[in-house]
Amino acid sequence: MELGTIGELIKKLVAEHRDFSSQTERLDRSLRESQTFHQLSEIFTPLKEALIDHMLVEETEIFPEVSARGLFSERVSEIMQQHLDITAALDRMKFAIHGKNLGAAGEAFNELLSAMKIHFPAEESEVFSLLS
Repeated sequence: MELGTIGELIKKLVAEHRDFSSQTERLDRSLRESQTFHQLSEIFTPLKEALIDHMLVEETEIFPEVSARGLFSERVSEIMQQHLDITAALDRMKFAIHGKNLGAAGEAFNELLSAMKIHFPAEESEVFSLLS
């Protein structure tokens, strides 16, 4: 991948990280206000789809580039594995919303937030910086 292209992709991914943070704030408000499960789903579903698409780009573009440059490490592998934690939290939240279980949705949301708060900064400082 060309250097300019990877730099542009990294800027896009970092911007998406910021956007995901604002989307999770909206979802948090909805959970606290006990909106209907239909309303929760309308907020959650696009967030889930965007996060999945985002992680797919990282897994098909960023991580292979790190590997191709010989920069792959155990820490990069750990950061890659965090995608599984995020995906698991998204799946638990999806099932809780569809099962109309507000308590479980809240727990899954907290797991998602925790995973994202660890993952995004680590990815930006420890993976993206390798390609800058």
